[in-house]
Amino acid sequence: MVKAEIVHPGGDGYFCTSKNYLAFDYNQIEIEGSVVKKMHTLKVARFGPEHRIYFAGEADLSTEFSILLMDCDGERVEMIGQLWPRGKKWSLAKCDIKIGSPTTPIGSADCNDDIGGTYPTGKSPDLGIRSENDPPPIVLESSGDTGHAYQLRRHLTQERIAGRGMNWKTEAEVVELDQKGTVLDRLVIYEYVRFEAAD
Repeated sequence: MVKAEIVHPGGDGYFCTSKNYLAFDYNQIEIEGSVVKKMHTLKVARFGPEHRIYFAGEADLSTEFSILLMDCDGERVEMIGQLWPRGKKWSLAKCDIKIGSPTTPIGSADCNDDIGGTYPTGKSPDLGIRSENDPPPIVLESSGDTGHAYQLRRHLTQERIAGRGMNWKTEAEVVELDQKGTVLDRLVIYEYVRFEAAD
């Protein structure tokens, strides 16, 4: 049985992975009058032999920043980002979210502004696609499930709109495969549509 569940991130879609889970940034921009707020939620998808693939929970982040780096390990996710402009000086914020075991809920985010340190030179991957070809699948690490494999797959489709332009749709999903490579289960975690006007 193949199932699909969909979440629509409103922007960045940065992610990281660790054993038995994938964490990604759900970004929403709220506009109230002349005030723009960039709100973030960390969402976690788990995979493994007990519950297959499922959304394990989420944590709201209390700070407004642009994600630069995400790091996942067995117990927590660390997110570092640049705070929205505060005068001419840039500053960084960091959020730590406890992940815990598959049987425990996702912890709340512990966020700190103006952490100092060096501006990161690299950047975390995101779920978007910047070419006309699908990128290769990313193998996801799972413990205790020797009969199945898990992958992150991303797809790009095009839809021509007569006289107007082109819709480019990006979709990302976590899939479970058997030993023959047949897809048994899937969880769609990201959809984004970009419109390109005709010349």
